[in-house]
Amino acid sequence: MIEEQIPRKIAETGLKMKRKVKDSVFTKLFAEQGYVVELYEALSGKSAKKNPEIEVITLETVLMNGYYNDLGFVADGRFMYLVEAQSDWSPNIVLRVLFYYVRTCEEYLSRRKISVHESKVIHLPKPELYIIYTGSEHLGIEQLSFAETYFSGNSPIDLRVKIIRDGCGNDIIHQYVRFTQICAEVRQEYGASWGGNQAKEIIQRCKQENILVRFLEQREKEVIGMMTTDVEYVNWMNSKWKENYQQGMEQGREQGIQLKQERVAKEMLADHMPMDLIMKYSELSEERILELKKDLEQAGEL
Repeated sequence: MIEEQIPRKIAETGLKMKRKVKDSVFTKLFAEQGYVVELYEALSGKSAKKNPEIEVITLETVLMNGYYNDLGFVADGRFMYLVEAQSDWSPNIVLRVLFYYVRTCEEYLSRRKISVHESKVIHLPKPELYIIYTGSEHLGIEQLSFAETYFSGNSPIDLRVKIIRDGCGNDIIHQYVRFTQICAEVRQEYGASWGGNQAKEIIQRCKQENILVRFLEQREKEVIGMMTTDVEYVNWMNSKWKENYQQGMEQGREQGIQLKQERVAKEMLADHMPMDLIMKYSELSEERILELKKDLEQAGEL
């Protein structure tokens, strides 16, 4: 368990950082039905009816970058929204969304006990796919296409993901994006001296700007704990795996670079490290890492 390996100062916070779940503020925010309705209105550009039919179908088994930053929901039985919040950019996001969409459709059908072998055409809600990008890169693009990204547009399969950088007015998307910006500003100001006081500073600035006020007032202690633990967690993970990577390099010279890369990747997979860190320190492709993950799962080692 990660809890058994992390430094004492993190364990003493009483915040359980389990291998398979460490909810982000994004997930906590949209765990509340009212905010999901607000997100639906912001994405669709329509005012929801008085009691909109919203079915959340977020996949709890999908872990992106060490955090659950994904939301899936069906609105009025007609539209399936998949939304991922990302601060680190990768053009391969569109491939991840494709995987996520397929698995979400499987979950949608499973809940309804519908088989893909039905003799009639199955009803599926129309997909609406979004990335809320909160990073610092100036992308200059409004959408990603699976076919264009990987096959220069020449593919029988395509999937298009809309990229959102901000919301409109003070809608829920703008408030979430601005929240992440305030977090980045405060972290940059305080650097290594980050702690609970700085988390409180973030909340104070958000309240001054009318950003997620009700949510932060209701969950202030929880959010402070999440933000404080987040920084300590990332620092610790980077330190641990930099050391292991260097050891792997030495062994790799003797055993072969490929074996070294795979060993490092398997160890990081066993500790449920974020994909971006595994790719960085093993120098393997995401595709190869997913193959290794499948091998470990089949061997019962994950």
